[in-house]
Amino acid sequence: MNERISLNLFYMGIFSAVIAILVTAGAFYYRMENQVKEYLQEESRVITQVYSYLEGPESLAPFASDIIRITLIDSLGHVLFESEKESAEMGNHLNRSEIQSALKTGSGESFRFSSTLETDVYYFAQKLPDGHVLRLSMRKTNLFSIFSSVYPFLILLFVAIILLSIISAFWLTKLFLKPIHEMITRLDSEHVVDDNTFIYHELVPFIVEINKQRKNTQHELKRLANEKEKLSVLMKNMPEGLLFLDENKSVVMINEEASTLLHVPEEHELRHIIYYSRNLHLNNLIDKAFLGKRISEEISLNGKQYQVLASPVIVLSEFVGVICLFMDLSAKNKVEQLRREFTANASHELKTPLTSILGYAEMIENNMVKTEDVPRFASKIHQESKRMLMLTEDIMKLAELDEVRFEEVAKDFVDLFSVAEECASSLEPIAASKKVVMEVKGIATKIQGNRRLLFEMVYNLMDNAIRYNREGGSVLVLVDEKSISVRDTGIGIPEKSQERIFERFYRVDKSRSKETGGTGLGLAIVKHVAESHYAKVILDSKENKGTEIRIQF
Repeated sequence: MNERISLNLFYMGIFSAVIAILVTAGAFYYRMENQVKEYLQEESRVITQVYSYLEGPESLAPFASDIIRITLIDSLGHVLFESEKESAEMGNHLNRSEIQSALKTGSGESFRFSSTLETDVYYFAQKLPDGHVLRLSMRKTNLFSIFSSVYPFLILLFVAIILLSIISAFWLTKLFLKPIHEMITRLDSEHVVDDNTFIYHELVPFIVEINKQRKNTQHELKRLANEKEKLSVLMKNMPEGLLFLDENKSVVMINEEASTLLHVPEEHELRHIIYYSRNLHLNNLIDKAFLGKRISEEISLNGKQYQVLASPVIVLSEFVGVICLFMDLSAKNKVEQLRREFTANASHELKTPLTSILGYAEMIENNMVKTEDVPRFASKIHQESKRMLMLTEDIMKLAELDEVRFEEVAKDFVDLFSVAEECASSLEPIAASKKVVMEVKGIATKIQGNRRLLFEMVYNLMDNAIRYNREGGSVLVLVDEKSISVRDTGIGIPEKSQERIFERFYRVDKSRSKETGGTGLGLAIVKHVAESHYAKVILDSKENKGTEIRIQF
C-alpha cells in the first residue's frame, strides 16, 4: 500500500511537472510572440519618425540586422527596398495581407511561410506619410533562438519538480498513513472510535464495521473451536473406530481407534483409502456406500471381527463423502461365549449335586438302603444340598455384581484392616481344621466403598488361600496403604492357568476343587468386586510354592 500511494503521488508530481513545463513554455512562447510584435512595431515607429530625413530607400539599410528584415513597398505593390535580397528580384507585394491591411487601416500584421526566406516569418507593415508601406519582419527561427535560451532553466525546473515530487511522495505517504497505522495498532481497543486525535472521521464507520465483524468472527471462531474440541474429545474417547472419506475416497478425518486398526499415522496425508487398507471386503463395502447405499456388514480386520457401518454423507443435497464406523465384536463375542460357557457350567454344576440327591433319595424311597446306611445317605444328601445352595448363592452374587457400578457401591469409608480381621475370625474354624495358621498384619487404611462387598472379596481370597493350602501351611494377610494382599504357602497356580483363574467356574484341578468344596466362582467374585471399586488385581503365583493376590485401590 505504501508503494502504491508513493508511486501515485510521484506520478502526480511528474504529471504536474510536465503540465507546468508545457504551460510555462506556452506562456513564455506566447509572451515572446507579443514581444516580437511589440518590438517590430516599436522599430517601425522609430523608422517612420526618421523616414522623412532619409535621402532615399537605400538609407533604410542601416536599420536592418540579422534579426530584422526591412522591406519598402510603394502603393502599387512594387518593392522599392529589400534588406536581404535585391528589390528587382522581388515580385509584386500588393496582394500580401499585411500590405492590404496597412494601405487600408495604416498598419497590418501576419504570420506565414515566406518563399523568399523559406521559413515561417512574422510581418508588421506601417503606412508611411508618402503613401509607401514599410514592412518589418522576423524569422521564426530567430524567435526560437531567443526562446532556446530558457531551455536549461526549464530542464532545471523539471528536475527540481521531480526531486520535490519524490520527497513529497514519501513524506505525504507517511503522513497520510500514520493515522491508519495508529488505528491498526489500536483496533482491538473498545474506545478506538472515541479518540479523535489521530483518526480520520471518514474511517469511523469503517472501523465500527470492522470491530463488529471482528467480534462476530471471534465469537464464531470460539464456537467452532469449542465444537472442534468437543468433536475431538468425542472421537478420541469413543471405543469405536471412526473414519471419514471425501468424495475422492481420501482419508479426511480418522480417530485413534481407526488409525490403529488401519495403521494410519497420526499426521496422515490426504491419501486414498486403498493406500492404508488393502482389505478387499472393506473396500467393496466403501464402494457400495459411495453408490449412495447405507451398508452394514461384519468383516475381519487384523484377526478380529468388526461390524462396519458405512453411510454416505449428504450436505445440502450434495454428496460430500462417506463415514465409516468400526465396532469391535470381539468383546461381544467373548461375552456371548462366556455366557454360553457360564450357562453350560452352571447347568453342569447344578446337575451334579441334583443327580446325587435324586439318586440317594430314590434309593431311600425304594427301600434299597439298609437302615444303618440311611444316616450316611442323608449326610450325602445334606452335603450336596449345601453345595448346591452355595453354588446358587455365588451365582446370585455374580448376577448382582454384573449390574453394580462404583457410584452405587461407594457409600462409606471402609477400614480394610478391620474387614480382614473380621474375615479371619469367621474362617478360623476352617483354618483350624486344616491346621493352617492365619495372620493379619498392616495398618488401618480406609477406602470408599461397600463394606458387604469388600467383606465378600476378602473372605473369598482368604477362603481360597485356606482351601488350596497344605496341611500345616500359613496364610498372611497384609494391609498396606490403599491395598490388601493375601499370601499363602499352598499348591500355587500353573503359569498356563493364571490368565483364566478369574473366569467363572474355572478350576485348575477339578477333582481337588470338589474335594475342597469350592464352587469355582470365588475368584470371579473377587474380580467383580475389585472392578466395581476401580481396584487392580495383581496375581503372583508359583506352582508348589504358594500364591499371593494383591488388590490395589
